[in-house]
Amino acid sequence: MNFLIINLPHFGVFLILLNFGKREKLLPDPVKAPYHQPKYTVVLELRNVLVSPQWDYRKGHYFVKRPALDYFIDMIGYPNFELVLYTSENLMNAAPIVTQIDPQGQRINHALFRDCTKYVNGTHVKDLSRLNRDLKKVIYIDWEPAAFQLNPENVLCVPKWNGDMNDTSLVDLAELLKTIHLSDVEDVRPVLQFYSQFDNPTEEFRKRAKIVGQENQQATSTSQSITSSEEPLKKYRGSLFGARRHAV
Repeated sequence: MNFLIINLPHFGVFLILLNFGKREKLLPDPVKAPYHQPKYTVVLELRNVLVSPQWDYRKGHYFVKRPALDYFIDMIGYPNFELVLYTSENLMNAAPIVTQIDPQGQRINHALFRDCTKYVNGTHVKDLSRLNRDLKKVIYIDWEPAAFQLNPENVLCVPKWNGDMNDTSLVDLAELLKTIHLSDVEDVRPVLQFYSQFDNPTEEFRKRAKIVGQENQQATSTSQSITSSEEPLKKYRGSLFGARRHAV
């Protein structure tokens, strides 16, 4: 069997099997107590979601980090979620970027590269069924529909990021994922399908969160108490997740 030995600060010394993508399980089994296995697994494309490829005549080809990326990784990374990068980039290009994003290796649990995709009609397709995780608890974030054609119900489809340094979408995305986490839903797929119907899911979430905040403030000002056993977030979960619709 052919293999490649590499040494990266983030991953240590390990073997990369050149037929790695052929194995049935892309991730190891979930850990058991006393170790911590987060309830939800967040899977992210790297390119045009977290970083953007750029080129100029002085630097050549390089990647830029999306604004608020460090904040996003801190909020969404382990131990809050099991965080997996699953990218169409090849290992040699992407692994150094992973190291830069999480230099201490504390937030990102796993990184899967191009060899773990299926090449279908010119597109590197991700197969979430091979993740060895309950798909009811898997949130996959990507911008390219062809790449998630096998598991569209698990995807939050976001706009492609092309390097705009005034972008703030990762802050809103972190808030959306934190809301899912706090709501403790048993199946994330209806939530993801609801928000994916909008051109910009995070923008829609921000609008709804603002309305929820206004409702909560109004309820407080009119002395409408919430029982101690009921969190405000759960009280308004319907409006955030689509069960109740608000005019915007």
